[in-house]
This record gives sequence, structure tokens and C-alpha cells, in this order.
Amino acid sequence: MPLAFRPMFLMALLVTAMAAALLRPAEAGPLVDPFGRGAYKLSDQDMELLKGAVREVLEKRQVGATAEWSDPASGKAGRATLLDVFTRDGMPCGQVEHVFTKGEGRTYQLPFCQMADGRWKIAF
Repeated sequence: MPLAFRPMFLMALLVTAMAAALLRPAEAGPLVDPFGRGAYKLSDQDMELLKGAVREVLEKRQVGATAEWSDPASGKAGRATLLDVFTRDGMPCGQVEHVFTKGEGRTYQLPFCQMADGRWKIAF
């Protein structure tokens, strides 16, 4: 390969590897925090309750399933709703919407897939 094309080849290889990595479900730990914990000052208890609600609707695998959570100590609450169920690379997946119903926060819709070990992870 001519020397002039090597940097372009290496860059194309790097971009391809990054794209392949991004197409797989995220491996950053179970139910990472896409909900702005720092921005909305969610307590550890808030996060555990929120993640529990998301897991609950995912495990029901029924579109329209909802689960609510509330933390009287922080005054925050939310609702998770399963919008869609699908399969990706042989894994069961679901699209979940989370709405903060008390306290500040945004509405989020995220895809999750269940790993072989049973954990749910965000799947971008």
C-alpha cells in the first residue's frame, strides 16, 4: 500500500471499529445513568427506585406496562412505561420511556437489551 494511503486506511479502520462497538449494546454496567443524576440531584435511593421501575417494565415484556416509583425523602417520583418490545442480535429488548412525575427532570426514551447474564443494559 502506498505510504500516502496508510493514514487514510488507518483512520477508516478506526472509524469502522468504533462504529461496530457502538452498534452493540452498551457494556458500561447495568442500567447506567442516562437520567441526569447530577443535573437533577437524584439520591442513591432515587436512582435505585428509578432503575427498579425500568427493570420491572422490561421484565414484564408487555407493551404499555408501567411502574411508578416515589422517594418521600427526596420528594422525587417517576414512571417507566414499556413502549415497544423487540429482539436485537438474539437478545430480548425493550424501548422504555421514563417521566419524572415529581421534582425536576426530563422525559427520556431509551432502548434496553437483556444480556446473557440477565442484566439489562442501554442498547445504542
